[in-house]
Amino acid sequence: MILVGVDAGASHTEAALATPDGAVIVRERGAGGATGPGRADRAAGAIADTIGAALRRAGEAPAAVVVGAAGAGNEEERAGLEHALRATLGLPCPIAVTTDVHIALDAAFPGEAGIVIVAGTGAVALARDPAGRLRRTGGYGPHAGDDAGGYALAREALGRAARGHDRRDPAAAGLLHRLLATRGARTFGDLVQWAQSAGYAEIATLAVEVAAAAAAGDAIASAAVEACAERLAELAMPLAKPFAPDAPRVALAGGLVQPGSPVREALERRLLNTIGDVQIMHEPVDPVAGALWQARRLAEA
Repeated sequence: MILVGVDAGASHTEAALATPDGAVIVRERGAGGATGPGRADRAAGAIADTIGAALRRAGEAPAAVVVGAAGAGNEEERAGLEHALRATLGLPCPIAVTTDVHIALDAAFPGEAGIVIVAGTGAVALARDPAGRLRRTGGYGPHAGDDAGGYALAREALGRAARGHDRRDPAAAGLLHRLLATRGARTFGDLVQWAQSAGYAEIATLAVEVAAAAAAGDAIASAAVEACAERLAELAMPLAKPFAPDAPRVALAGGLVQPGSPVREALERRLLNTIGDVQIMHEPVDPVAGALWQARRLAEA
């Protein structure tokens, strides 16, 4: 029996095929498969292409498919993507769509209590409390939320670079030059023109350079990272209350908070300072593993 688990984000989609005991046979990476209003068919196409490439490499049909997709928190968006995937994949097996943060939670704490903070292009947190209840904070997109993910960090860095360009903050000159070099831009005007036409996920790619600048000691980048970490910690604060008096377990997932990242280091400090009694899990979280765990349950249902 082959299971398919998928993590579909704004920047990329990752699919894995595994046996029921969790042994991964194939991993495949493809274009972003985040969904949203009017984007179900496009997202389904990217996800189906990635799954199809993985299945061709394995040469076997799956028993169940679970997709955790960014943007699927709304029931209408989730159902729309699920319908589009069934039509696009044409597979006879059960297919289920959930959110990217839900599969991250099950990757870190399979069916158990805990909190996961996912910080990639956007940012969202999900908790399963000791009574088994789920509660989410954040993850509402760039216009109503996501003020702590890669897009928000990049947007703040661009704003600080603008102040450096205008000589309102001469200390930001170093960050400005770094962002110009990253984009291959000759002038700040070139950078502004790129940002005006770039998409949400594309702007978020600058977060990698902001984090690198902070790690290299740039004070302005470090301040942006600390502000980002503060907002990420705020996502977890209301979720921790139902765990009292016990210390909640908190896992961190997403490209922005990979081990060694200055954002992760700052976030861990913030969590200890704001929540206090908390168990921070240091093992890397692989959201695809949570999708595979759910796929096994779906196949056995």
